[in-house]
Amino acid sequence: MQQIIWVDVMSDSTEELMGSYRQNTVAPRFKGNIQRNFVKSEATQTKLKNALKNQKKGIVSCSAHGEYNRLNSYRGRHLFNTNENFGEIEGKIIHLKACLTAKKLGPELVKNGAKAFYGYNELLGFPSKNNYPDLIKFFMEPDEILIIELHKGLAAKYVHEAVMDSYNRNIQELKKKNAPQNYIGIMITNRDAFCSPEKSDIYGDNSSQLDIST
Repeated sequence: MQQIIWVDVMSDSTEELMGSYRQNTVAPRFKGNIQRNFVKSEATQTKLKNALKNQKKGIVSCSAHGEYNRLNSYRGRHLFNTNENFGEIEGKIIHLKACLTAKKLGPELVKNGAKAFYGYNELLGFPSKNNYPDLIKFFMEPDEILIIELHKGLAAKYVHEAVMDSYNRNIQELKKKNAPQNYIGIMITNRDAFCSPEKSDIYGDNSSQLDIST
């Protein structure tokens, strides 16, 4: 049962950091459940829209740069934009590992028919790949947990709890590792910026869940 459309834009170093982790660590967990996997130059709006038309139900998970009203595609164009109607997302669950998109884009996607939106309403931060490569997993794991719990068919309120538990656990792990204080602060900022239907109904109903029936 292929339920996931996967997108990692990876057009600069920050997107490479997110996308490489997702491609190497997270996506393999869902082998057989990923309907399409768009990476780098494949991450275009046209290809995403065509995939959405062929996806009857499921999750759309993207890592990319975001703004309050758009999600960027490869080389600065866009995958989603509040100025466009995206009827193809009706009934889908949208997850964006991207800055700011929960401010306006997420609620607009829900208005367009998305079942639920998960994303962030502030700028996200990450450790330096060159100086602290071992810390990136702590910053990416909460969103990994999110996809795992969604794919189990859990309701939004339980998915939110799992993500918060992961953030809080990882913040404590960073403290135990004596990670630089600024990275601990960044992790706290990322956690507090996380948005879901449990946080507000502008992101969907907190009882919403993936239909895992065949």
